[in-house]
Amino acid sequence: MSSVFSCGFSRVAVKESFHKPGSMAYESNPAQRWENYLKLLDESAHEKLAVERTLFVKKSRSVYDLFRKMNSQKRNEYLRYFSLTNWKAIPETQKSEHTRSNCDACHVHHFAMHSTFPNAAQLKPLKLVRDGLAQNESNGNVNVKPTQKAIKSATKHIYSKINVSFQKVFKVSFAEAQTKVKELKLQKKKDAIEKKNQNRSKQRKQLHFESATDAAIRVQKRKNQEDLGERKHKRHSPPTASVEFDKENLLQEVRNKKDGEKINYSDMARRHGLKDQKLGNMIVKEYLIEQGVDLQRFQQFRKRPAKARRKLNRTYGGEITVPTPRTTTQIKETLKEKLQAGEYTIGELVVPKRYKKIVMDSDGTLKEVEFTVSSRKIPLTEIRKRELDRFEKLGIVRGYTNEEYGQMSDDQITEQLKSVYDPAIYYPSAEMKVRGYDDVDVPALVEKPHLYILGRCSAKEVEQLAYVDTRRECLDQLTNNLRTSKGVPDVDVMRFFHGDGPEQQFESGEQRGGHNGCVSCSDDSWRYRDLVYCFRSRHLSLADRCRIVRAGPAGRMKRNGGIKPFKDMTVPELKVECAARGLDVDERLKRKGLQQYLKDHLKGVQRVPALLINEQDKSLKDINLDMYEVLPTEPLHDVKEHIANVVSEITHHLTDDEKVAFRHTLELVSGTKDQLRGSDYREMAIVLAKQLRGTVREMTEVSSILYAKPEECCPRSILRLHNQTFLHAIACEEVIGKPQILTEKKFYGRYLHSLVVHAPIQHRIICSRSTNTEQQERHFSTLSSISVATSSRRPGDIITPDIIRMQAEMKSEENQQRNSVKEQESQLQKLARCLTPPENTVIPHRVILKYPQAYQAHLERISDFLYCGEGVWWRHILTGVEFLDAPDERQRNDKGPPLHHFRSHTPQSEEQYLRDCWNECLTQQVTIPHHVLKIYDEDGNLQSVQLTGFEEEERLVDLQQVGEDLVETVEEENVEIPGHDRVPSYTEDTMMTPQIVSLAGNESTTPYQNEVIAEKFKLKTTLAKNVAKVLGDTCEVRTLDKMRMVIKNNLNNKEGQKNYETALTVVQSKVLAKHSTLKRQFQEWEKGFFAEHDCNEPTADDIRADIRAYELYKTLRLCKQFLQHWKITVHL
Repeated sequence: MSSVFSCGFSRVAVKESFHKPGSMAYESNPAQRWENYLKLLDESAHEKLAVERTLFVKKSRSVYDLFRKMNSQKRNEYLRYFSLTNWKAIPETQKSEHTRSNCDACHVHHFAMHSTFPNAAQLKPLKLVRDGLAQNESNGNVNVKPTQKAIKSATKHIYSKINVSFQKVFKVSFAEAQTKVKELKLQKKKDAIEKKNQNRSKQRKQLHFESATDAAIRVQKRKNQEDLGERKHKRHSPPTASVEFDKENLLQEVRNKKDGEKINYSDMARRHGLKDQKLGNMIVKEYLIEQGVDLQRFQQFRKRPAKARRKLNRTYGGEITVPTPRTTTQIKETLKEKLQAGEYTIGELVVPKRYKKIVMDSDGTLKEVEFTVSSRKIPLTEIRKRELDRFEKLGIVRGYTNEEYGQMSDDQITEQLKSVYDPAIYYPSAEMKVRGYDDVDVPALVEKPHLYILGRCSAKEVEQLAYVDTRRECLDQLTNNLRTSKGVPDVDVMRFFHGDGPEQQFESGEQRGGHNGCVSCSDDSWRYRDLVYCFRSRHLSLADRCRIVRAGPAGRMKRNGGIKPFKDMTVPELKVECAARGLDVDERLKRKGLQQYLKDHLKGVQRVPALLINEQDKSLKDINLDMYEVLPTEPLHDVKEHIANVVSEITHHLTDDEKVAFRHTLELVSGTKDQLRGSDYREMAIVLAKQLRGTVREMTEVSSILYAKPEECCPRSILRLHNQTFLHAIACEEVIGKPQILTEKKFYGRYLHSLVVHAPIQHRIICSRSTNTEQQERHFSTLSSISVATSSRRPGDIITPDIIRMQAEMKSEENQQRNSVKEQESQLQKLARCLTPPENTVIPHRVILKYPQAYQAHLERISDFLYCGEGVWWRHILTGVEFLDAPDERQRNDKGPPLHHFRSHTPQSEEQYLRDCWNECLTQQVTIPHHVLKIYDEDGNLQSVQLTGFEEEERLVDLQQVGEDLVETVEEENVEIPGHDRVPSYTEDTMMTPQIVSLAGNESTTPYQNEVIAEKFKLKTTLAKNVAKVLGDTCEVRTLDKMRMVIKNNLNNKEGQKNYETALTVVQSKVLAKHSTLKRQFQEWEKGFFAEHDCNEPTADDIRADIRAYELYKTLRLCKQFLQHWKITVHL
């Protein structure tokens, strides 16, 4: 019934319909009652309160009976209040709010009278009190003294019962409504946000507006002038004649008011058709004055006089006003508009989590309470769509249709697919400039980070894995291709994950901590110092990790929920797991030994990748991640942390004076900064490179390549990154060696390992600048500042405001003319120009001889450059191997190698490509700049050793360039070697070193050597003559010559053969000792030359110009030839 006739006016009409028109006689005919009801309604009421006959007959009797149950006095008051006469008096705007059923207007505007009807929800205080006492197990005995806890509990119960209905009707809580009743003397306590808004408003008025006192004086002065006729009256509202509203009813209502009655102009304006007019109260007041109404006889509704409106402050001179911040209300309205327009989004709630905290009650007791914090996610599809639209507006998207591609030539299509930065979709920056656009950094626009998920989450894996499902929802939508404005489908592929070390480990399923941790090779961190081991380690893709985990029953059965399936296994489980993986297990091993054995096999693989954790039976292709890779190198953290390690450790290797200068330089760079950023460490490395050279200079080169723009990525930069990282690793080994301040695991740990081993391979398929997380780190700092400066510190009230403010910050950054990133890079480039210009990388012979296996492993990683042949990307010079990788060298070569792209290549495929190139070099007998090559099979087993003779044989072309023939052959065709009458001639296939040759006397020989040459006739055998060139005409050499002549004359003389071998052993040890002495002397000369000539390696001209170095060099080479022919390798 109440839902049919809930309006008070309709109920009174029902009551009157039960009487015959014009009398109090009872009408018994239901049909006539319905007609009476309709006749009582005027046109406006008929539209709102009319009802069908059947429904009226069915429900009207119950309304009439309820009226009869009412107290006569209340019934009469109710009938007068909701009489149809009063219906005609109310404004049309208020009539439109009434409805016959479920009338909210009666509940809101006429609540006091409407609630007296018997069917209305009535408040029963006694019952509420009893219910509150019942909750506290009290029977309401007045002799029982109520406790504060009981009073509080009962009050909460009563309030909860009242508040639900009250708030439903009046759209405001019952507690807040009580603050409007002054008799209760209650005030609403402002929360932190309201206090902040109040303070902001107060500060805004104080800074940008005149004071309230000045405003009152100014307004009073103007009013006096207006009263005296000195100034024209200022009009704040439009003339009443130009505004349409219910003037007749307004005038009638005011004339019916009694003297001294309160009058509210604003309320009257709203009720009489001026609801949308901001200054309706002034229009009403002006209209009443025009009609001659004496407003002085009414009591003003406003308790205090209106405050004078404060005007804006003006600058000196008074011509220009001071710019004024928006009010809080204006900001809220602007935010609503931006949210509705889609410029900002609050995302969607994801991953609600419950937390606990300890709070203190007002009585001082501690208690534990629970609260919920939900994260917010901006769906990936929304980000993709918004960015595609933005890129099209900027004009950087090609979006060619099939017809447009069909009109292109093959050369045009090939040219587009050459570049590292993918021009198949976006225009490069250079082409944008040709098309008439300003200097647009297209890669920066495309690679700009976006806010995806914002939530409260610790570093624990369990909490981070809770976000997998919501991330998977977005991945499932990747198959829904977007379309450009031309209708061209845009296929998005989830290709890379890049982040710092812990996040890489989480995403790939690598263990955190321990002796592993590299997401690429998962090698033992104790062996990171071994370059050969690291260079030959294979990259593990995410698919490989899945296969490793699922190879045993623990991984397939998702033991421990699949998060750590290999943890806390029993002995039987360990044996079954090892047997399933084909591992031979010693039955005598106990649990600890079995665990270590299995761990050595698994390396650092702990579980499947994070995005497969909830559906581990699926493949990466099933979830649209078949090309997904976790990148092992992240330039920001790797470069920053390694430079910090070098700076910390290198101080131990300096003299006291050098340490003072070093620390002074560090203070100048770091200044007073509490926390150094990645750019600060790069700046530090550039400044220190002026003094330290070597180790730090190579690190500067590496960082400059890793931070280079995509258009600067080319084969030359790839080759230089390979060479510089290799030389840096060697420099760390020679300069630092065993660290004294840091641990060996920290200094040679994941940062150096990542830069030396994985950065060059990763740089081959993707520009390292694109994998940098510096922009993301900047946003973390912004988010932290926003949370501290703007939040109320309540856990549940931080996420949503932050996600909106963060979008506003990112939007404002787009419109800023100043680019802090460009300024930072410009400053670093300016400092780098102070260094000596980079030259071609030279790997000296001393490095090749000291680290032959590491050098070979390095050559295997640049085998595609070696395959092009000598003279293209490298050449042999007197001091070593020179690679043509300086910035002034050409970026590409027609002979190769090709530049690969992440569109079709992965780190794993790139490693296989380099292995194939190395095998081709060996098969095609391409010249490889190394003296000895060790050939391994696919399993890493040594197959053979090949001596190339590269470093031992003379490069006649190079030597002729310096105008000297350092060697000449002896009279005999072949040099005699102990144990052989003549040295057989070897074919090229054996790659044997050339015969030992003698040195020709010349003007530059020393007097001592001239004497040796003059005394040649005293020695009979060629072997002794050649050895004398190294050791001189000593007794050991003469004994060797004599014993050699003895066995030549009598080959069957066993005693002579024994004596000859003894003499040869003595000479060999002398030559070996001489080699060590000469090598040390030549290295000391090289170091002195290196220090005196601005850290430059000596060239052939430099060696020839120094007589002592020249003699050392020739004698040292002859010693090497002897030792190699005798197959003595102790010195290597």
